[in-house]
Amino acid sequence: MNNKGSSPVDAIRSFILSSFIMLFLVQGCKDDDVISPASPALNYVKNDPGRWIIYDCDSIHHLDNDNNTDNNVDTFRFQIMEVIDSIGIDGENQKIQHLSRYKKEQDSTQWKFMARWTAKINSGGYQRVEDNIRYLRLGFPIGSGTKWNGNAYNTLGEEEYYYGMINEPASAGGMHFDSTLTVVQGDSTIGYHNYPFGIEQYATGIGPIYRYYASVDYYPGTTVIISGVQYYERINSYGHY
Repeated sequence: MNNKGSSPVDAIRSFILSSFIMLFLVQGCKDDDVISPASPALNYVKNDPGRWIIYDCDSIHHLDNDNNTDNNVDTFRFQIMEVIDSIGIDGENQKIQHLSRYKKEQDSTQWKFMARWTAKINSGGYQRVEDNIRYLRLGFPIGSGTKWNGNAYNTLGEEEYYYGMINEPASAGGMHFDSTLTVVQGDSTIGYHNYPFGIEQYATGIGPIYRYYASVDYYPGTTVIISGVQYYERINSYGHY
């Protein structure tokens, strides 16, 4: 199945989560909503060799030589394709996904190999090794009260993740998904200093359908970005070979 489209999201960090919720017209889950990671009905990530997803990507660079007006911005647009090539066994005798990532520039028709990542699902959650850094992207059990350190398996500073929405319908990339899961990553408070912040969304039976990450500085007391990077990945199409 192939579909194409886009989903606008507010670019200012302080309004990201609220805009996201309004965009998808969803409601928060009850405190006792808990989902088993093994539930076949709510399988947001799974070992599915041959599954591929193409993302439309925007990398927005806010340069710091514009007298704090945010008028000097470079935007780079391209596509990323992620493929689960195969399933292997790691040193802990657990199944791992071998992920290949390819990039296509906006003015090109050629896919170029970027990197080989891995991912695995165990009783503790969903881990991804991205550019040799291991992140805990989903914490189990999936529930509205679950919080975890997304950097628990790396040497980066502690970063709290939690579930913003669970088992809710949503639209992304011009497609409708019956059941989605949203993870909020890091600190979304406006401040002068650089606070990483991210959102990831997963759809049942597909996997990640949306990613947003920001590492920016604001002009004190305002929502004007004076430097830093915002990065978006939005699902364009998906399938299985």
